[in-house]
Amino acid sequence: MATASQNGNSNDFRVERYVGLAIAVLIVLFSFYIIARNDPDPEPNTVVFMRILLTLACGVLGGTIPGFLNVEYSFGGLVIRAFGAAALAVLVYVFTPQVLPSLRTRTEIILDQSRIGDIGALFKKVNSYWDLPKRTDEYQKTPLDERKKLITAWIGDDASKNNAVLEVTKFVADVHGCIDSKRCVLSELCTSSLFDDADNFLLFFDSLLDNWAAAGHEQTLKAAQAFISCDCYRQRNEKRCKNHKPMCNAPPNCEGLKT
Repeated sequence: MATASQNGNSNDFRVERYVGLAIAVLIVLFSFYIIARNDPDPEPNTVVFMRILLTLACGVLGGTIPGFLNVEYSFGGLVIRAFGAAALAVLVYVFTPQVLPSLRTRTEIILDQSRIGDIGALFKKVNSYWDLPKRTDEYQKTPLDERKKLITAWIGDDASKNNAVLEVTKFVADVHGCIDSKRCVLSELCTSSLFDDADNFLLFFDSLLDNWAAAGHEQTLKAAQAFISCDCYRQRNEKRCKNHKPMCNAPPNCEGLKT
């Protein structure tokens, strides 16, 4: 007959198992969230971190499953012996299937980022100035040398808008770097909506970006501008030619860039 002390210990173990199982389930759900979120190009450190988390979750799950498992793994003279839940954790970590490389090209990843990813949301934020027709009319009626005041007033001290302007500039600079390193296809990027979005952005925020460049980010701004004036100069010329004839045959401007 089981004593009261034995029944108490059994209940304690049952609670521990329930807690361990709940933690393991939370880890698995968290892992699914990380996998399912819109991040087409995860950091390698994130992949390793998720692998460790899933290993711990499998170990906890193994501890709640009746039975006994014994594993011995030898590699380069090092022998690892593990039993029970620890053995299951060793199996999961050591024999994790190899992660397959992404089948999408770097160009496709960049275009997705600019359309539906985080960068797409930032582009939408910086373009929200034009959401109100009265702003468009006011901007067009304002002399060129006075338009900077309109832009500055709209940005103001809004941290999200200021951050969006800087992050979009860095993204466009990275696009130029991808083209320059031959990892991205120039023709696909220059004929996409990203070209128009980047061109309009750089023109509209030109005065603010000059101030930012003067604060130590000159090369970043030049790289962003090079996407339009150097990489996609043919598309730039075609776009400007109708209203400014000298631009019809303008050469590319790739000067001042570090290679």
